[in-house]
Amino acid sequence: MNRTVVDRTAAAPLLGVLAGCAAPPQAPVVQSATPGSTATVGRIIGSDALIGVTTAGNQVVAYVCDGEDRLGERFAGTLEPGPDGLRAVLGSAGGATLAVTVDGGDVRGTFTAAGGGPAAFVTEPAVGDAGLYLSDVVVDGARVSAGWVLLADGIQDGTVVRDHRKAPAPPVERVVGTRPPTAPATSRPAKPRPTPDQLDGIVERGRKKVESPADVARSTRCIADPSRCL
Repeated sequence: MNRTVVDRTAAAPLLGVLAGCAAPPQAPVVQSATPGSTATVGRIIGSDALIGVTTAGNQVVAYVCDGEDRLGERFAGTLEPGPDGLRAVLGSAGGATLAVTVDGGDVRGTFTAAGGGPAAFVTEPAVGDAGLYLSDVVVDGARVSAGWVLLADGIQDGTVVRDHRKAPAPPVERVVGTRPPTAPATSRPAKPRPTPDQLDGIVERGRKKVESPADVARSTRCIADPSRCL
């Protein structure tokens, strides 16, 4: 169109040594299921697709997109503890699969598009404006959803879905920092279908960055039941 590792060690109990007793063998370390929040972004290796992953406690929300390739897949679910970190295997409404492992600040895994093979991804912390953004709005009585991933170096991608059709989303820089003004309301006998530019403006005004526990909770509810997004 990128990571941090946590380590744990434990010393053998001194009392057991002094008493001449062997210390019991240690069980494999299993990471707690209640980590803090993380927000990371990265790339699907071997493609132009980008990925954003945000966690809060044991909840995870992720988005994979390549607007030009009409790819936009949302994921949400629960991380379970394992020997190499917290892990989840998630499915999207479009039939894609995301296997994600969270080990401290290190978030990695594989993405499998519907009908395709697995591709690895790596991420790095989302700093500044970088991150995962989602938008869900109603236009002419129909739901329009969109998602973007913005990397720290400014590279970005996004996909918008309307009437079950996917297309490249309007760029993030149009709203990061300063939002476009809302068009004044006018009185019309009939409401025409929005032009592409007007639709972009509506979608942009609905955009929210997914970075806090409340954002993750809202996005999880939305992905599980789209009617709750609106």
